[in-house]
Amino acid sequence: MRKLLLVALASVLYAQGLRPAQQPIDPAKGLTLKNRYVRLEFEPQGMGLAALVDLESGVNHVRPVQGKHLLWQVTLGRGTQREKLDNNYAPCNFALVEDLPGGGQRAILEWNDLHWWLQDRMLSIRITVDLPADSGIAQWRISVSNNNDYWGLWSVAFPYVNGLPESGKYDIARPLFAGGGQLLKSWRNKVEGRYPSGGWPIQLLCLTRLGSRDSVYLATMDQDGSAKDFVVEPGDGSMTVVHYAENMGVPGSGYPGYYPTELGVYQGTWLEAAQRYRAWALRQKWAQAGRLSQRTDVPDIMKNVGVWINEGWAWDGASNSPPNESGPPQMTERVIAAQKWLGVPVALQWYNWHHMVLDNEYPHYMPPRPGFAEHIRDMVNQGVLVMPYINGVSCDYNIPDFANWGPHAIVDEASGYRMYNYEEGAGRLLSMCPTQVIWQNVITNLFNEIIEKYGANGVYIDQTMGMPQELCFNVAHGHPIGGGHYWVDANRDFLRKIRSYSYRNGRHPVLTSEAGDEVFMDLVDGGCWGSEPTDSAVPGMEISEIPLFEVIYSGYFIGFGTPINLASSDRFFRFWQGRGLLDGRQLGFIGLDLFKPEYSTKAEYLRKCARYRVATKQYLEYGRMLCPLEPENEVGTFTENRFGFDPSGQDNPSYYRKGTVPAAEGRLWQAEDGRLAAFLVNYLDTPVDFRYRIAPAKFGLKGSRFEVKEIGPEAAGLPTTVTGTVERTQSLAPGQIKVIEITPAGG
Repeated sequence: MRKLLLVALASVLYAQGLRPAQQPIDPAKGLTLKNRYVRLEFEPQGMGLAALVDLESGVNHVRPVQGKHLLWQVTLGRGTQREKLDNNYAPCNFALVEDLPGGGQRAILEWNDLHWWLQDRMLSIRITVDLPADSGIAQWRISVSNNNDYWGLWSVAFPYVNGLPESGKYDIARPLFAGGGQLLKSWRNKVEGRYPSGGWPIQLLCLTRLGSRDSVYLATMDQDGSAKDFVVEPGDGSMTVVHYAENMGVPGSGYPGYYPTELGVYQGTWLEAAQRYRAWALRQKWAQAGRLSQRTDVPDIMKNVGVWINEGWAWDGASNSPPNESGPPQMTERVIAAQKWLGVPVALQWYNWHHMVLDNEYPHYMPPRPGFAEHIRDMVNQGVLVMPYINGVSCDYNIPDFANWGPHAIVDEASGYRMYNYEEGAGRLLSMCPTQVIWQNVITNLFNEIIEKYGANGVYIDQTMGMPQELCFNVAHGHPIGGGHYWVDANRDFLRKIRSYSYRNGRHPVLTSEAGDEVFMDLVDGGCWGSEPTDSAVPGMEISEIPLFEVIYSGYFIGFGTPINLASSDRFFRFWQGRGLLDGRQLGFIGLDLFKPEYSTKAEYLRKCARYRVATKQYLEYGRMLCPLEPENEVGTFTENRFGFDPSGQDNPSYYRKGTVPAAEGRLWQAEDGRLAAFLVNYLDTPVDFRYRIAPAKFGLKGSRFEVKEIGPEAAGLPTTVTGTVERTQSLAPGQIKVIEITPAGG
């Protein structure tokens, strides 16, 4: 009846020479949505996405496939049973296109009252695709209604596109654990990640066709942080987002379409995708605490850190070179001496302060080793930020009282624990459910005991920002089982509780965690980026790290750490510290062995980088990274065999590979007052020329004349005045850092 009424209304409007606001569509004929940027073609009957055409270049990103194209796939479950159906299971039985304000269009596609699994009118699926007039990127929504008394909804894969990407024909940009991001070049392998997590900390990926700026954007716009997987399979040419339902497998559970997904085309690279995502992300709750420069909840001692030291309870290093001349080889004195020698504020992330072996007996950390409070006092009195390590997620199955903790653990759909084999010698660690008040309280009390009783000025809580949403099926916990956003909600409440309790008695301790999951950014003071460089030159596995996260969240989040094996070459060390500086990280997260005589060259370079980091904080911490600064000339490359990261810390050679990176790199940053600064670093021990071009007006600087000058601890030369575009060839001495500031002349 609805379709007949719409057809009748359309006929009347057409007869009067008017375009109807709603146009009924015959699903048997398919559907096309189009503006001046993109054309979306949906196949007859099943409405699979058969074409995604960039109208600027004429490229259709979706290739023909054997059989039919996909649009959605629904998985239903009960216990360990899984059954799937997709948009080609039955023809779409209602379709409509309606006009939107501003000249856009909305397509509505429905599969109503589907008969499935011997039941009539069991499922209904509704799709909307909103295509604005001014963009090639549409917003896609799906809702699923389930009337079955046996099957529950498990997951919804949507949008589900097959025929994209063509294997080896696209570079794929993805987020990265404890880092900025990766550009996977000419990629042929599966890409998959769970959001929210430290491993997929933003809701974004993008693909760029080789040798072009023809790109595809895929991002969810989920303000609550519900569980989902981003999946790209170049091998079979498919990509989707798998959304996990609340109450997975519970009879009658559905999916009401909580948030839209953006999918479409644009001209650009990962950089334009990051800038688009930033515009949305900074409006979300996790960014509402404001810019770092405005956040009084982030202690100044955290904002001012120049170098992080990563150390255990004791250190037995050498004592005859800076900063080791100040006394016997004891860790506390070494940290204080290191801070004095480096000339910048130091933070210590402190392991093995507790009575048991690391990664055992959690959550029973107390009592600490004798002298814990005295060591803390001595370092804090010298201005060191002291951050003892605790784990906010894991409980050890081996502890004698595990029966008290087991009921509060995350369990899978078969009631098994989410247990991990981290390394030999570790306990049998499993994840606790953050909704459980008893777990929240034990970690909160531990945090406060370290602060109030022992005097630390901060605590590092491992895994809370690093672990993925693990889909808890414990019905006794009182949350929707499986998917949804309860995991984020509970962890946010957990972090609020810790901060609230720790602020008692006038204290203002630092709270940090692992990696950089965006949904917790406003509730921590920083994230530990404790991984080593992952660039790769292995054939078929070429990878370049990119500052994806930094372009999105610079000025709003502190990532700290540039750890590296000290056995690596001096060149490799310069590269990782130099790139960390360019990308705005707080540097270091390296042990005190760095200050042994045999590593003096490395220590000197870290000191130089750290002093630049502190001196240019108005850019690298409070400012915005605008873009990588690409050289106009060939700067050369170098190759090393130490790229990769052994998460166990055992330096297993199987984790390392060959990588090739530029000999020198640059970044363009902007301060809050609009000033620009070009940051350049030469990683080699030979000179490199770096020619660059910057149009200040493009980034909002007023006027046509600009003052250009070098800033930083080793700045040299007098300011010059330039009209219009700044074009320079900067000669970089071996290992040199240069920061070139651009301001309106006379302003």
